[in-house]
Amino acid sequence: MLFRHAAALIDARQLSVGMDVTYTRELADIPDSYVADRLAQALESPVVTLGSYPWRDEFGFGEVRRANLKAVRQDIAKNGPLYFATKLARLLSGQAVRENGYNMAAAVDPDERDPRVIEGIRYGSVVTWQCIAPAAIDRKARYLSPSSPKPTSKSLSTASGWLTSRWTRSCTVSHLICSAIATLKRYGPSNQNLGC
Repeated sequence: MLFRHAAALIDARQLSVGMDVTYTRELADIPDSYVADRLAQALESPVVTLGSYPWRDEFGFGEVRRANLKAVRQDIAKNGPLYFATKLARLLSGQAVRENGYNMAAAVDPDERDPRVIEGIRYGSVVTWQCIAPAAIDRKARYLSPSSPKPTSKSLSTASGWLTSRWTRSCTVSHLICSAIATLKRYGPSNQNLGC
């Protein structure tokens, strides 16, 4: 899990950062601590940059910048509680976020009625990512080719299965996510592979 070490660093230092990461190698080839190492490198760098801290190395490239907590707080004040999901990631990062291409760690004030909804945020970070390794692109192209078999009801994920992969991939250390997973365990139609 490439985000686990970064999430621990974010929580330990209560960071509010946005990171964009583009992997140029297969995800299996990336060291587990890669994202955390790039974040630590940016935090410890004596070089002052305007807006963001960029990097490029043998595994990929990207940048680290401040997250926009002000935008999150303004949205909550104007529109009310906010789901711990894509919109939150978009507000923190200040840019469009793909549904399956981001991870978040945050300290939030969950709504008492639904732990997936937040009423406030103390700190929050988002890492957006994509993999442009040729083998990964080829696999995606084969998956989407016209000769691919059509999905059947058996091959489609149940709602709880989708939430399970979505939540666990998005926030590995958040108490909020553990609460959402516990809710799924109790009420979801499928409770396999759930856990923090």
